[in-house]
Amino acid sequence: MVQQYLGDVGKTAEKASCPFTLTRRSVLLGVLFALCTISTGFAAAQNRAPPKVGVLWPGDASAFGPYHQAFQEGMRTLGWVDGHNVRFIVRYGDSAPSRFRAVAAELVALEVDVLVAEEQTLPAVRQTATTIPIVCGDFYDPIAQGFTSSLSRPDRNITGVSWQTIETAAKRLELVKELIPGVKRIAVLFQAGHPGAALDVKAVLSAAGGSNLTVRTFGVSDSRGIQAAFAAMKGDGTEAVIVSWNPLTELKRHEISRFASSIRLPTFSEGYAFAEAGVLLTYGIDGLEAFKRAAFFVDKILKGAKPSELPIEQPTVFEVAVNLKTAKALKLTIPESVMLRATKVIR
Repeated sequence: MVQQYLGDVGKTAEKASCPFTLTRRSVLLGVLFALCTISTGFAAAQNRAPPKVGVLWPGDASAFGPYHQAFQEGMRTLGWVDGHNVRFIVRYGDSAPSRFRAVAAELVALEVDVLVAEEQTLPAVRQTATTIPIVCGDFYDPIAQGFTSSLSRPDRNITGVSWQTIETAAKRLELVKELIPGVKRIAVLFQAGHPGAALDVKAVLSAAGGSNLTVRTFGVSDSRGIQAAFAAMKGDGTEAVIVSWNPLTELKRHEISRFASSIRLPTFSEGYAFAEAGVLLTYGIDGLEAFKRAAFFVDKILKGAKPSELPIEQPTVFEVAVNLKTAKALKLTIPESVMLRATKVIR
């Protein structure tokens, strides 16, 4: 009886051990499966292509290289490194607007995740990239340009940074009057055919309306046109010229300064690059910082945000740059009221 009992106990113990052994094996198999899954997922993540950011500049690298570098610097600050976790596909329009749409279509065909556009290339990009998020770093005024009906909630696939050039045009005209008391005749030099430039000119004319100022406008498309414009200014007694900040005028800013200097004509503009080139006074935002800030929008979009969720930003800081070398050459004294507002002075 004892032997039989012991035998039964042994069998019972053996049977009882079976479920434990199977459970342990299941757990081990489960762990192995999980490790394989994690390893496969990690390998897939490593092999996954980084997002692609298309960038279209209207001119060549010599003209827009600094802006592109500023944009890339902004991206690096946010952790995006070209060739590592993001790929920049950069194209230049070589100052040929007729090519912009074809180049934009090329970027769309490359299936970029977001497109960065300069104001001049934006119309072509918008026509081609109808669903791809677009970031612009230099709107003149996005509502006036028809790119959106709201700054706080863009109603298309476009967002970015506005320079509010139309609003600051009136301020530049005020500075002309402050530096040249009693001025009666001014000129506005701008890039012919440039939509943003046309808005800038319109803003100056509007600001001058109702005053005793005579404003003459000169649209130019090359160096010959710039030379002819200054010859006309010399002939009609122009006392000051406002240079609209456009791709062409920025590219030719040194020429513009030389022509103005040759007829002792005070010049005013929007961007600091013009003051460095010899323009007497500039008032506006830092363009390089604007494109650096554009990286913020690209970063948010790559992380899942939609353009409509990213309000278009307006500038809060404006620079007043004074070129005292030019003032001395023109025998002009810069009023203390202007010098106190100057954020940059070229001596």
